[in-house]
Amino acid sequence: MIDGTRRLLKVEPEHNDDAWLYDSDHITALMHKSIQAADDLFDMGIEVVTGPLASYGNLQRDDFMPTGLERLLDPLLDDFSLQALEKHNATVHFYGDLSFIDTHPSGKQIEKYLQFFNQLNQTRDNPTKHILVGLGFTTDRDTIQIAHQAISLYEKTGQYPTQQDLIEAYFGVNIPPIDIFIRTNEFKASGGLTPLLVNHDTQFYFPSSPGLISINENNLKAILYDYLFNRNLSGGHYAHAPITSAEAVIIKDFYTNSQNHIAGVGKRIADIWINN
Repeated sequence: MIDGTRRLLKVEPEHNDDAWLYDSDHITALMHKSIQAADDLFDMGIEVVTGPLASYGNLQRDDFMPTGLERLLDPLLDDFSLQALEKHNATVHFYGDLSFIDTHPSGKQIEKYLQFFNQLNQTRDNPTKHILVGLGFTTDRDTIQIAHQAISLYEKTGQYPTQQDLIEAYFGVNIPPIDIFIRTNEFKASGGLTPLLVNHDTQFYFPSSPGLISINENNLKAILYDYLFNRNLSGGHYAHAPITSAEAVIIKDFYTNSQNHIAGVGKRIADIWINN
């Protein structure tokens, strides 16, 4: 989750109040940063990038539709974004409570973006890179929508749908579970983790700063290195090896020195929580 619209811009003098919400230049920079992060991750071998963009709560903010939603999605249609998609032969799929947007009095413009990317996706020949864009998502709403789709698929086929059946119905493409979830600023999932894509190997990373400045190539490489070489992803099948006496001392010292540190404890400055 790139995030940042409620934090990085708000600390600027002219945006200390809530005028930040629809600042066009900042939101464009936010979306281009998201595309740049996807471009970097694709270059590093990642095949699917999921961006929880606007939650159900975001969509219900006063006047968020159409202005806020358009300013979030319009940068996806400009040359900067389209060139990155073309470079990787990537498709773009929207997920979440899209029906809520479509039935909202000011939400009809969502059809423009859905149609654009549906047509773009059809031009891709055997794409291996995908971007998922979340709109109107929360964990509870996702769960309900997935349940409704499961019932619908069962009524249509007379068979219980598999997880892959539900994934394809919900996202429009078959994709694997989420391996890495990066959440800047706060220690929470914020509904950005849809139940269909989480398994026992999903790993969390929490940069302390907003994504506009923390989601850079070096940090992404550090996260990928840690994920691949420092964390065990064996699903419980790892045969635990003994440690040496010297290694035991290092680990014990770390535990002792960290006994009063809790990742996720922070402080609040005005209406913004920051990690200690």
